[in-house]
Amino acid sequence: MRKFIFILIFLLGLKVFAQTSLEPREYAIYSEVLNQWYSGSGCNMVIRKNTGVVLPPAVLEKQLRGVKNKLPQVKEETLLDFKAKNVHSYNLDDFFHLDKGYEITIVPQKMIDEIFKEGDWEEFYEEYPASRGIITFSRVGFDANREQALVQVSSQWEHSTGSSLYILFRFKNSLWKPEGSFRIWNSWVTDGI
Repeated sequence: MRKFIFILIFLLGLKVFAQTSLEPREYAIYSEVLNQWYSGSGCNMVIRKNTGVVLPPAVLEKQLRGVKNKLPQVKEETLLDFKAKNVHSYNLDDFFHLDKGYEITIVPQKMIDEIFKEGDWEEFYEEYPASRGIITFSRVGFDANREQALVQVSSQWEHSTGSSLYILFRFKNSLWKPEGSFRIWNSWVTDGI
């Protein structure tokens, strides 16, 4: 009986680990996003350690309907996996594979909060001078065959300036390639114009 209980606890532990750890494929997607959208020689990419998109179910559902309308090739199973993985926030590790010339700094939310508690974006850029703001990733939703992937990426680089988009990827010829994107918000502040 003890052996059975031990095995049951072990298997439950594996299931919990599997649900809370990120897949290597997710880091492949994140790396593609960074290499294609955030590249720049000598750039320091500041990435929020915690994944984002923890939204009320109705808000997330509305956003995913918009994704489905703008990217009709997205599979329902990809959307369902995305939704299931983004109920909670998860920690990212430095498993990114980037082109040369980049530096990555993964910053916990607590450190970001400390900077903005007393300061502002000027203080942030003093701390991370070569950065282009803060990048936040969602967990990646996949179809059952792991041939389609959906990720949300948000960037903020000033108080009222930032952007967020969903990017759909297709795995073809051993590479993840973007298949389309849908911007859900944009905020550009002009200099008094």
